[in-house]
Amino acid sequence: MIALLICGSVLFLVPGLKYASPLLVIPVVMLFMTWSMGTPVCVVERLGPFRSLGRSRELTKGHRWKILGLFFLTMIPAVIIGAIVGAALGVILVLGPAGGFGPAVTQTIGLAWNAMWTAFFAVIIVVTYHDLRVAKEGIDTEQIAAVFE
Repeated sequence: MIALLICGSVLFLVPGLKYASPLLVIPVVMLFMTWSMGTPVCVVERLGPFRSLGRSRELTKGHRWKILGLFFLTMIPAVIIGAIVGAALGVILVLGPAGGFGPAVTQTIGLAWNAMWTAFFAVIIVVTYHDLRVAKEGIDTEQIAAVFE
């Protein structure tokens, strides 16, 4: 996120760089793919934050484009469903009774959608971590689950 903020700031402050934005965005996205398994590594392997990012780099090496494709395949339906939920909430807010429970209902539905999406994406990350461990190290599910005993 810091790298995205820095790239965005540089693009905003230096107007001539707007045509070079793909050259800045692509490395940032690849860095995100490199570090995408940092949280599961930190939890399962009980490593510190910096060692977890290094371990994530090792695990994702050779699979980053596949992980990026997986993230896109999960993000596209999420954006579409999120837009539908947002439109439905807008209709509820506009057509609902004035001063009624409309804002509370829309907030509750929006929070429920965010909770479901966050849980689903966390499962995608964990399953990807598991599959990378199996592919790279031949580790079994029972060995990963033994951490939580």
